[in-house]
Amino acid sequence: MLVVSRVRACPRPRLPINTGNEVPTTVGRFGRATSLDNILSRCDVFRLTKEEAQALIDAMLAVARGWREFFLQRGVEQRSIEMLERAMLPPSFFRDTPPDARIR
Repeated sequence: MLVVSRVRACPRPRLPINTGNEVPTTVGRFGRATSLDNILSRCDVFRLTKEEAQALIDAMLAVARGWREFFLQRGVEQRSIEMLERAMLPPSFFRDTPPDARIR
């Protein structure tokens, strides 16, 4: 006997576009700051050394750096790409020093 149930679609939350300076959740000692330093500051939570965490980040960056070309090849409009550009690998991400001296 086949039972079919009706599942209601869960509405997707509308999230604001990231300005590039903060991530949606706290990721390190410096709160939501988008930077390598902040991400690597708490790699121990994931039981990773800084070297292991950096290797994972480097692998992800190798993929993420090609986002623009990936979107263009799939027909995403230029204006949409420009809108997303602020959120994709902002310059602050590559900061390797704390954003400020205060810990959030």
